[in-house]
Amino acid sequence: MQALKEITMSNEKVLVTGGNGFLALHIIQHLLIQNYPVRATLRRLDKAKAVRQALTNVQTPHLDRLEFVQADLTTDADWPAAMTGITYVMSVAAPVFVNGATVTDAVANTAEAGTLRILKAAAAAGVKRLVMTANFGAVGFSSLDPTHVITEDDWTDPQQSGLSAYEQSKLLAEKAAWNYVADHNHPFELVTVNAGAMLGPALDDHVSGSFGLVKRLLTGQAMPNLTVSVVDVRDVAISMSGQ
Repeated sequence: MQALKEITMSNEKVLVTGGNGFLALHIIQHLLIQNYPVRATLRRLDKAKAVRQALTNVQTPHLDRLEFVQADLTTDADWPAAMTGITYVMSVAAPVFVNGATVTDAVANTAEAGTLRILKAAAAAGVKRLVMTANFGAVGFSSLDPTHVITEDDWTDPQQSGLSAYEQSKLLAEKAAWNYVADHNHPFELVTVNAGAMLGPALDDHVSGSFGLVKRLLTGQAMPNLTVSVVDVRDVAISMSGQ
């Protein structure tokens, strides 16, 4: 992905969805370092103070260029206003999952429906580029041939045994996104970043789901016998925000 700072001026506003999330905080930080005006969406605006404080604690510059709006993946109501005046979108928000949820639960369907809400609002607002946080599980779990190089043409079978509800929902959401831009004559440039398990420093005190493996190590709990692709959250943020 070409860096945003190489193709745009800093007066072009960037929308970051799910602005209080583990990755989103890092993306906002990198965008503000580059002096981009940033609008962050939150499901509840009472979280805005904590987000601003977390960024203040790590000496993030240009915090006067950060604003917040309320928007929820489960409703259309607030997305048109959130997209007003936006040039670029960092689509990071994901539905909250409950332990034991399955892909047939309503929460899984929220990922696909919520993604389409964001895409439709972005298209209506004339957004230039939308960068979507995807998941390695959407492309990498059905190829059992170790010599096969995975490309954009490879998709994980959504019925693949062992896929979690989260992985299945990210797969369905990403497919829906690519189908949407293809069916609507590519109203904006779509970029997806298929990250593995994100670890690294948290900018607030929230414990991300990826930290579960680390917590098990620290507390002496049994570790599952699995192979995990791990990426530093800061690298994902840089790849999306272009610092």
